[in-house]
Amino acid sequence: MLFVLQLAFVVVPSEVAQLVLAERRIGVRQLRAGVDPREAPPPPARIGWAWLALAALCHLYPLVLLTEGETRFFGLLMLLLGVVGFDLRRRGGLRWALVVLTLEGALRIGVMIQMFVLNAWYGSPYPPGLPRFWG
Repeated sequence: MLFVLQLAFVVVPSEVAQLVLAERRIGVRQLRAGVDPREAPPPPARIGWAWLALAALCHLYPLVLLTEGETRFFGLLMLLLGVVGFDLRRRGGLRWALVVLTLEGALRIGVMIQMFVLNAWYGSPYPPGLPRFWG
């Protein structure tokens, strides 16, 4: 389980970087100017590949959490946040995409921080006295 928690030290900064890239690509300034990011010229190739790698890392991490018994609940929660965020981005318009991306990223980071704090405080992601889910 220690490896899974150490891997999160890479995932949290990549979540923040993904939020920054999303703000720069479909930010408030672009929306106010009436620029549709789907019609704008694509970013340079290295930025596009970096963004794709960050997004893949952020969305593969919950699958890694599912492999450990003690972090399975957090993996399921992060997968649920990703599915709900994807659904809201698809249903909402372009103006809501940035809001949903920001909230989804903040909630995913919050889940990872909660996992860190519980592990540091109790030595396990579960406080004593609470039932363990699939652990």
